[in-house]
Amino acid sequence: MKWTLAIICSLGMLTATGCGQSEPVQTADWYKANDAARKAMLEKCNNNPGELGGSPNCVNAAAAARQLFFRVPGPSDRSLNERYRSLNERY
Repeated sequence: MKWTLAIICSLGMLTATGCGQSEPVQTADWYKANDAARKAMLEKCNNNPGELGGSPNCVNAAAAARQLFFRVPGPSDRSLNERYRSLNERY
């Protein structure tokens, strides 16, 4: 009886993991490069946060929006690095 219940629960979990996910999961970098898709996904997530708020696409779209909003210059950002160096040389 215990084994039957364990097998039924295992099969139920395996089938439930694939349900409801009809669209491919995009990365945060993809959402950063695709403004229209990011805005559409954020609007979709904000309209139904209880059901979609924790989905991978909502999390990645929100992460992309945060990264774009709170942009921290990196080593590859030459214009900001050049401005920083020129300020250091002046003072």
